[in-house]
Amino acid sequence: MSAQPARRCRLAAALGLAVTALTLGTASGAVADSTAEPANDLPLVVDEAGLLTGTAAAALERDLAAIARQHGSDVVVVTVPSLDGRTATGFADDYFDYGPDPADPALPGRDPEAGYGRGADRSGILLLVSMEERDWALSTRGSAIDVFSDATLAGLADEFLPELSAGDWAGAVGDFAAEVGRVWRDATRLRWEIVVAVAVAAGLLGGLVPVTIWRRQLKSVRPAPHARAYLEAASLTLTRSQDSFLGHSTRVIDLSPPSGGPGGGSSTHFGSSGISHGGMSGKF
Repeated sequence: MSAQPARRCRLAAALGLAVTALTLGTASGAVADSTAEPANDLPLVVDEAGLLTGTAAAALERDLAAIARQHGSDVVVVTVPSLDGRTATGFADDYFDYGPDPADPALPGRDPEAGYGRGADRSGILLLVSMEERDWALSTRGSAIDVFSDATLAGLADEFLPELSAGDWAGAVGDFAAEVGRVWRDATRLRWEIVVAVAVAAGLLGGLVPVTIWRRQLKSVRPAPHARAYLEAASLTLTRSQDSFLGHSTRVIDLSPPSGGPGGGSSTHFGSSGISHGGMSGKF
């Protein structure tokens, strides 16, 4: 290969590395932006039902704040004595959107952006526990809706419901916090795997395209369709040839998509604020 094509190949390799670095830098900036500040300075633990000791509530507040800072999404625990005649889902959605205000959210002047959430999409998840009818509800908003699919929420509930039913309040909310942190870590790891795959593909493409173009410009080199040029005349004579069928094998591959998927989808509904939420509810 002449000096000019060699220089072009080195340039193409450098271009591929630059594209990879640029893609990784852009993506890492997007992931780093997950440490979004909360929309409002509100407590992440609101124990109106008095289920937790002061020490337990303070420790839980620290744990939830750490998860929220790391993943840019609020994690909230609310306990109340009663739902005041409202549904658990509606109460949880309103508490997320309007914040810890006992007033009816339907009253004029209420601000649906005064509540929880981080980032432009006000991402977060809230666990509500009501003692009067032993109701619980999970409410998600923003990017947390996609992270906490219906299947993921069901698995999350399975973690804290046994303790909740047994009256182990600190254990229940502690399990809730731990599982939420695990789900967010898994989601972040998956995003990074996708980022790296896209970056590598972009880098390879950025280097391969110029090399392919320049390779086609090499007029002096042509592929040989056979190996005759490397054989000496009369150096090989076939006196006999035979074809033998040795057998065959068949492999069947099921290409149909799996049912559901790892997390499935997220069902959504609109709260009284008109904002979309995910979530689920039940009794303990």
